[in-house]
Amino acid sequence: MKNKKIIIAVAALLIVAAAVTAVVIHSKKNNTDTFPTTSAQTAAEKAAVETGFVLAPGLNASDLFAYSGEFVEDGSNEAVENIAAVMIRNTGKTDYEYIEFTLKTEKNEYSFKASSVLAGTVTTVLCKDKKAFDGDGKVASGELTLESEYAAAPSLRDDLFKLYLQDGTLNIQNISGKDLDGSIVVYYKGADENGFFGGITYRMTIEGLKKDSIAQRHSEHIGEVVNITYGE
Repeated sequence: MKNKKIIIAVAALLIVAAAVTAVVIHSKKNNTDTFPTTSAQTAAEKAAVETGFVLAPGLNASDLFAYSGEFVEDGSNEAVENIAAVMIRNTGKTDYEYIEFTLKTEKNEYSFKASSVLAGTVTTVLCKDKKAFDGDGKVASGELTLESEYAAAPSLRDDLFKLYLQDGTLNIQNISGKDLDGSIVVYYKGADENGFFGGITYRMTIEGLKKDSIAQRHSEHIGEVVNITYGE
């Protein structure tokens, strides 16, 4: 009898959780039908994925929608209307330096690419060839066609630098205790209320930085710094 009560309680909790998830999904702006998941997906992966088509363990695509605004993926900022866009959730532990993938609906195929897809992040990615969204949010299939992991784990090098970011301006201070003469490369992404915005990762280079000094750089696209390399 005790085991029966436990099973009933767990079932009730699952029903409540499903109801809450349905409310959250329904309230998302521009959200479409949820995507199917692969049959090979494990129970642990299902628990980690809110909704979406699984491209790889811990990496899923969801919320296919029409986007209008600046096209950031090639740095042109060209105005576009109603092109396909998707949200990528990396719920795993792998930091991807670069990925390419396709999503197919009943009538169309959309291609995407993204860099700096870090573990624990959500990224909105725009269709790389600016293909118009057909309004069908049901994905028949999806494929991760290219993936590349970081050779060295991304780092903000807080042993060398302290960062201050405000209103599109980055202040980077040398706290290493010595002059740094090599090239400092700062990689950053745009951001919005959902997380990273755009598959593109931008970079800025600072040639050397004296002890305790601060370099200041401005970019309209800087939302969050994702990696810093020095002398590499």
